[in-house]
Amino acid sequence: MPLPAYLQNPTDLQILSELQARNQKQIEPLDFDHTEEGEVFVFNIGPNQHQVSLGGLGTFTIPACPKDRAYSEPLRIWKKTPEGKNDDMNKMSLRICDGHAIAESVVAYGKFMGGNTDSMFSPDLRNFGVFTCGAFVTMEIGEGKDKKRETILASERIDFLKRARIDRVKAVVINTREVTDIAIKAARKNGDRRKDAEIAQDILDCKLPTEAELEEAHQRMNKFCLKLVEIANAFYRENKLGEINSLMRWAAAVTGNTGLPWVAGSLLMSKCEVCGNSLLPDVAICLGCKSVVTGKELIVIEKQIAGYESLWDPSHPAYRGHKFGGPQPVKRA
Repeated sequence: MPLPAYLQNPTDLQILSELQARNQKQIEPLDFDHTEEGEVFVFNIGPNQHQVSLGGLGTFTIPACPKDRAYSEPLRIWKKTPEGKNDDMNKMSLRICDGHAIAESVVAYGKFMGGNTDSMFSPDLRNFGVFTCGAFVTMEIGEGKDKKRETILASERIDFLKRARIDRVKAVVINTREVTDIAIKAARKNGDRRKDAEIAQDILDCKLPTEAELEEAHQRMNKFCLKLVEIANAFYRENKLGEINSLMRWAAAVTGNTGLPWVAGSLLMSKCEVCGNSLLPDVAICLGCKSVVTGKELIVIEKQIAGYESLWDPSHPAYRGHKFGGPQPVKRA
C-alpha cells in the first residue's frame, strides 16, 4: 500500500526507514544442514483432506486418497524441522523440532494424547485413515539371556538411547519393518514404476507404508466408522434424527451402509398432533407421548402391540376399518 502524500517527504521517509530497520529481526542461521536426516512421511487412506495448524510451525495439509489409489501422496515433515524462537527484540534464533513429534501432533496420537481416541469427538486422525510411516520403533535392550525388545514412539527414540547410556545398558534400534508383495503392489497401484528392490528399500526406510501399516489403518478407520453407524442407528430408532450428522453419513458410505434409511441428507418428517415431537414417515407410535399416530392405527392393530388393546375393540372405528379392509386413515375415537 503506497504511503499517504503527507508522509512522502525526505524526513518522514527516513524515519519510516529507520523504524523498519529496527523492527527487522536478525535470524541466526543453523550451523548444519537440517535436511540431511531426511523426512517423516504421513499418509492417508481416507477420502478426506485434513489441515492442521501448529502455530509457529505453520499449517500442515494431509492430502485425500484418490479412489483409484491405495493411499494418498505423503505429507512430508523434516526429521529436523527448524522453528523460529525470539531471543530479544532484535534477534531470533532457530531451534530444531523432532519431525516425529510434529507428526504425532498433526495426526494427534502419542504420549500427550489423553481421553478416548476412539470417541467421535477425538481429534485422532487415525480414525479417518491417516497414519505415520514408522510411527513406532522397536528397541532391543540388554545383552545375552537378559536381552528384550520394547516398542516405543519414534519421537522417544533419542531420549530412550540417552537414558540407556546413563544406565549403562546396551540399547539399539531394530528395524522390524517387512517388505511384502502386498506392500509393493500398493506402491504399484499408486503409480510407482521403479524396480521392486527400490520400492522395498523405501518401505524399509519408512518412506512407503508396509502391509501391516496399511492393514492397521483400514481396521482402525472401519472400526471407528462402524461405531458411528451404530450410534446413528440408535438415534434413528429413538427418532432423534437431529443428532445424526454428516460424519455419521460419511461413516455409512465408508462401510457400505448407504442403504440405511437415515443416510439421506433429509427425511420427510411430520409432527405428533399431541406433543409436537418429530415423526419418521413409518412411525406408528410417537416416542414422545406414546400416542398412536393418526392414520397408523391399523398397524397397531395388526401387530397387536401391547398397551393399545383398546384399539382391538370391535366397536372402535379403526378396528372396523381393518376388519372390512378399509385402508384409509381414520380418526381416533
